[in-house]
Amino acid sequence: MAGAGRRTASSGGGRNIFCFIEKPPKFALHSSHFGGLAHLVERKHGMFEVIGSSPISSTKSGKTDVKIGFPLSFFPPLFLFFAFKGPYNTSMQRHTVSLYKVIRHLNRLRQRLKEQDEYVRLHLPTLLNALEAGQPGQFPASAVKRVTKYWQLALNVVCNNLYHLAGRELREDEHHRILLLSIFGPLYDDLFDDNILSHEAIEAFTLYPEKHHPQSFEEHVAQKAYLQLLELSPDRELVIRHLHNVFIWQKASLRQMSSDISEEELYRITYEKSYHSVLLFCSVLDHYPADDILKMLYPMAGLLQLTNDAFDVYKDVNSGIHTVPNFYRNFDKLQQQFLTDVAAFNRMLRKMPFSRKAKGAYGITIHALHAMGWMAIAQLKINTAGVCSMEELAALGRKALVCDMDNLRQKMRWVKQVKYFVNYH
Repeated sequence: MAGAGRRTASSGGGRNIFCFIEKPPKFALHSSHFGGLAHLVERKHGMFEVIGSSPISSTKSGKTDVKIGFPLSFFPPLFLFFAFKGPYNTSMQRHTVSLYKVIRHLNRLRQRLKEQDEYVRLHLPTLLNALEAGQPGQFPASAVKRVTKYWQLALNVVCNNLYHLAGRELREDEHHRILLLSIFGPLYDDLFDDNILSHEAIEAFTLYPEKHHPQSFEEHVAQKAYLQLLELSPDRELVIRHLHNVFIWQKASLRQMSSDISEEELYRITYEKSYHSVLLFCSVLDHYPADDILKMLYPMAGLLQLTNDAFDVYKDVNSGIHTVPNFYRNFDKLQQQFLTDVAAFNRMLRKMPFSRKAKGAYGITIHALHAMGWMAIAQLKINTAGVCSMEELAALGRKALVCDMDNLRQKMRWVKQVKYFVNYH
């Protein structure tokens, strides 16, 4: 699901299923960004406790390893709308979603993220303390930040976003299940990445969790969280089935450590692992998506994973993980795939029986991430010209391979790209 950020060469794991949730594009690393909430909760006297009520402020020297899809300081101020008015705006008059609507929605999303801080601040420590109660070990302090990143992206890109599209609001018990799954996800990844269990044992645990006999703290809390999730979810078997699909593609992603993997196989693993991760979160909701929405989620999820891979080229190439952007480097084909799937997603979204306003908001949220992936791919296409091997790629260094999104010029390009994707057909 999301443990790739902690992978070591000896872990024996493949590319993680949920890495788009825990390690979205690392375009900004300042402490004012979304991971700041993690510093509001710390362990005192063996228990997680609230120590603050607002995100920490940014400092130039206070960088932290924050990996989240929507850092607060990245969202554009409304004054950018006026900076964009003129030639660019008039050339795109045929589009139905204006630049102003894009910027306004992104700022609303920014405000929503800030409001959600309070929920995690109040509920996450209680859940973590309850899960570790009576066990010989305890969650590391980093668990708060890890779960928070996982939860925020899953909530705003998958669960809440889908509900708003259909004119629904998440209920309190659904919020609880989403947070519980966000705790369980990293724990499930650790079973793979830290070699806590064999693949056969993980599959048995997935299908028959009550029969598992935990031997470690990680197994105890993972089993406890999983059983609670199954008890609280509206369809136990649906959750198990989707988690088993996650397992299947988690195991399949081991092929990404091999240099003989084909481009076609890489594409399939990229899309399938992300898609089934999205569906797992859908499975804990009261309203599971209809078939037409499920079809729309496939290209959306695949592009999210391609986006993550494009931002992770430097890290992956140095970890021996093969992805579509770093191994075959066929960027013309990759860009065409991107545009094809953006068009397919938009086409299916337009046909949905929901209001134009709701569909516009949904598309902006989704394409806010896709647009970052496009920009990272465009940079890679230029900077890796003439590269013939993974070794040559690694020699280029971090600056050439990591797309820096943390400056005003890039933010302006990003907003324009979001608008372009929202209206692309």
